[in-house]
Amino acid sequence: MTRGRGRAAEALWVSRGITGVPAVVVEGKWLIAGGQPAGVFEEALRGMASRE
Repeated sequence: MTRGRGRAAEALWVSRGITGVPAVVVEGKWLIAGGQPAGVFEEALRGMASRE
């Protein structure tokens, strides 16, 4: 990846609320930011599934 493309990709994700790692983007719609315990992922994924 070129430096310019890398900066563009970084700008895209920052505009979507990702400012650090780890960050998990689910289906391009939802963000789970930071290192989270398994229970947080489970609760978030169940909530996402109920909205589909």
